[in-house]
Amino acid sequence: MLEALELNLEASYDVSVATSGREGLDLIASRAEPFAVIISDMRMPAMNGVEFLSKARQATPESVRVLLTGHADFDAAIGAVNEGNIFRFLTKPCPSERFMSAIRAAVEQYDLVVGQRVLLEQTLQGCIDALGEVLALVDPECFGQAKQIRQLADELARTLELPQAWQVVTAAGVYYLGRVSLPRDVLAAERAGHSLSPPQQAALDNVTRVSVSLVSHIPRLENVVAIVERAGGLRHTALAEDLELAASALRAAVGYVGALSDDRGPKQALAEVSAGGQIAPQVLQALERYVGAQPHAEVRSLPLSEVQPGMVFVHDVRMASGLLIAAKGYVVTQTFVQRARNYAVRMAEPVRVLV
Repeated sequence: MLEALELNLEASYDVSVATSGREGLDLIASRAEPFAVIISDMRMPAMNGVEFLSKARQATPESVRVLLTGHADFDAAIGAVNEGNIFRFLTKPCPSERFMSAIRAAVEQYDLVVGQRVLLEQTLQGCIDALGEVLALVDPECFGQAKQIRQLADELARTLELPQAWQVVTAAGVYYLGRVSLPRDVLAAERAGHSLSPPQQAALDNVTRVSVSLVSHIPRLENVVAIVERAGGLRHTALAEDLELAASALRAAVGYVGALSDDRGPKQALAEVSAGGQIAPQVLQALERYVGAQPHAEVRSLPLSEVQPGMVFVHDVRMASGLLIAAKGYVVTQTFVQRARNYAVRMAEPVRVLV
């Protein structure tokens, strides 16, 4: 039967075959990308088709599941469909035309589900990016830090193999958005290192709450909001294990980048984050690996024309008129290098960079 199914499908699709439920689950686990459609017979040794497809659903929930069954298993098959685990079941013997029609429908369903997810994720990311652009206008120094926090949070999430790494990266992008609400006098006083009045300090302390309020009504960001709240100290009850690690990773990224922006070296910044005692041990290990893998850095004074992508400004970069063109902590990009040629004649050079 497997050979007949494979023969029908291989002309139109990339097909993989397993001879048992266990082998099928191993095949699913070995793939970097999920199968669009998973087809199973009801009767198999050691594991029936409903059990297999239920476990397959846990491994790759977006894969569309099809069950082949005999008349004797009809009631069990209907129950599986009603529970929402199976997209379609086919009774044996199943004519080739009917079988291929069902598979085409399953592939179309998969494309629809994945397409909707991708569109929603792109829409979400577009919203976050748009809010980030507002932050860049209001507080360019913090925007530069936010970019570094996102990059580090992404690195930590991948090292920790968190199942929803995008949620950590999105939470990192959201974390400082509340600073768009800060009055100019608060931003100016903070940047100058002046003491803040009680109302100014209260506004600064409220940044995370404002960040949360800006995105709390966006669909599918519930976990992102929970991560930001937990990392920012607004939520005191523990989250699910993966979300708790995500919040710890964000907290570590915020602390590490913040320490670097205060002119501490990587090892000093790592020690400061570790001494805080609020980071999960496995997150600290991931951060230590990240810091250890970074090339030895030093601060140099260079003409703007010699600045290269990947270097980090250790102070605000301004034109002679005082106009800010890159905030302290900004990671130089190729686009900036090209733009810098236009600024060089109007700059107070040299600039100090971490290389």
